[in-house]
Amino acid sequence: YTRDKIIEQGLLDVDRSSIIPACFDEERFKIQAVSADFLKRFDIPKGREVILSVGRISAGEAYKGCDQILSAMKPLYERRPSVYYLHAGSGDDLDRLRKRVEDEGLSDCAQFAGFVPDEDMAALFNACSIFCIPSSGEGFGIVFVEALSCGKPVIIANSGGSLDLLQHDLPVTAVSPEDQDGLIDAIQRSLEKARVVDANQVSAITRERFGRRRFEKAWCHLLSLNEDSI
Repeated sequence: YTRDKIIEQGLLDVDRSSIIPACFDEERFKIQAVSADFLKRFDIPKGREVILSVGRISAGEAYKGCDQILSAMKPLYERRPSVYYLHAGSGDDLDRLRKRVEDEGLSDCAQFAGFVPDEDMAALFNACSIFCIPSSGEGFGIVFVEALSCGKPVIIANSGGSLDLLQHDLPVTAVSPEDQDGLIDAIQRSLEKARVVDANQVSAITRERFGRRRFEKAWCHLLSLNEDSI
């Protein structure tokens, strides 16, 4: 996606381009047990199907999809009382979103946790059922790779750099952020998928496609091309 955008602007020759895959911390983001004490710290109700999103929430970045998920939660909660939306991240739009949760009576099924320390993020990914950021303005989101490495199905927007994930035989669903019925359907299908998916296989594929070895191999290939052209 990023390469194609650069080529469209005439800034890159396609014959002289290589794609270096995104890389993440494989030692941290892996399948692991989550303690009951950790769930209590975040007030995550026991037995709920957690829909997780993470990231800064700024009034100038409304495209990230938090409002769209909130709009989907009331009808989704009525159909599926086990669902619970949790967003981790702070920003100047946090108070507005928390007020919206309160005003719309969503406190039983939605929470904006605010700032979460980096050392807690891997456990938080493991605590969720699915990961969902229907953001219409992003490049490739490394958070999706981190969630997949923890064995979780993810929902992305049907535009932007994260569409590249659809090429890798992973439990990824793309949806239009403005299509509320489509988002609700995608969440329900992903929650069902989370019950049957082989999390270890999802993690293994993710680590093979986006891990450090693939990253180093791509860099070595690029360096060899440069040496050959000298």
